[in-house]
Amino acid sequence: AGITSSADGTAMTIDSSERIVMPSQPMFYATTVSTVSGGSLHTEGSYEYNNAGQTGSTIQAVNFTKVWINIGNHWNNSTGVFTCPIAGRYLAFWNNNYHGNSSWPNAYLMWNAKVVGQAWTNNSESAETYSQLVCFALVEAAANDKIWPGYHSSYNAPTVTTSWGYQPCGIMLIG
Repeated sequence: AGITSSADGTAMTIDSSERIVMPSQPMFYATTVSTVSGGSLHTEGSYEYNNAGQTGSTIQAVNFTKVWINIGNHWNNSTGVFTCPIAGRYLAFWNNNYHGNSSWPNAYLMWNAKVVGQAWTNNSESAETYSQLVCFALVEAAANDKIWPGYHSSYNAPTVTTSWGYQPCGIMLIG
C-alpha cells in the first residue's frame, strides 16, 4: 500500500534481505580522460561562479577512455555531458589528476552554466609532480539539466592517459 507505478517496467524491487534494488537508476562512472578539447566536446564560455552572479571565462568538458557504467545512456562521451533524465537530487564527483609541467591544475563540476564544485592548486608543477583535484557536488536538478566535469581552459589541460582508474568521474541520481 502506498507504492504505485504507472510504468511498464520494474523501477525498484525488494530482495530477500529486504534491500531496495533500483536496477534502472540513472548512473554514470568512467575513468581515464581521453580527450580534452575539440570535436563536439561541450564548452561553457560564460559560467556563473558566485552569489553575485559574476561570470568567468571558458570551462572545457572532457571525455573518458573507459566508461564502466552508463545506466540509461544519459552520459554522452562525445560531448562530455550527463543529461538528467528526471528531476531529482544528483551526486557528482570528479578526481582530475594532473601530472607534470602543468600551470594551475584545476577541476570543475558544472551544472548547466553554474560552477557547483571546483578544486585548484595554486602553482605550476614540475615533471615529477602529481595533483589530485577532487570535486564533489550535490545538485537539485530538473529534467534535461546538464552536469559535467571540466577544466578552466585558460590553463593547461588535464593529463590524457591510457591507465584505467586514473581520473575517476561519477554522476548518479540519489533521489
